[in-house]
Amino acid sequence: MAFVTAVGGGTFRDLVLDVPVFWIDDSNYILIAVGAAIAALLVVRSSKYHFPRRTLLVADAAGLALFAVLGTQKAMGQDVAIATAILMGILTGVGGGMIRDVMAQKVPLVLRSELYATVAAIGAGSYVILSLLPLPYLVQTILSIAIALVIRIGAIKWKWSLPVYPR
Repeated sequence: MAFVTAVGGGTFRDLVLDVPVFWIDDSNYILIAVGAAIAALLVVRSSKYHFPRRTLLVADAAGLALFAVLGTQKAMGQDVAIATAILMGILTGVGGGMIRDVMAQKVPLVLRSELYATVAAIGAGSYVILSLLPLPYLVQTILSIAIALVIRIGAIKWKWSLPVYPR
């Protein structure tokens, strides 16, 4: 589950962009995902401390923000249209979590009213806009991630959501 969550969105992105799938060429991604899963499992199992749901949501928010921006960067490196780069950022950010939720037989976060895919879009769009400014690459990246992370944490804390159509 951890591996699929970590690489699912990027795998879809690379397949759509018709580029080599990142983790196939570099097994470090596999080692990091599996290592992090084992470490998390050991900490949770050996600790008497129960991780609050919010802690896990914040960690998920950080991953969403990071992967959305990195996915956008990779797509822009393939000289795709800006709209495509943003869509690839969204896919990278939400794809792994969608697969995880489906495998766990839960409704994916992206299909709920919470701000989730919207946050990925904001992070991706922020990166595109900031990439047009004369800022260092690292600053563009960190600011874009921070913008998405702050909005997602705000959505968690204050229960921001999009309107839902009645059934």
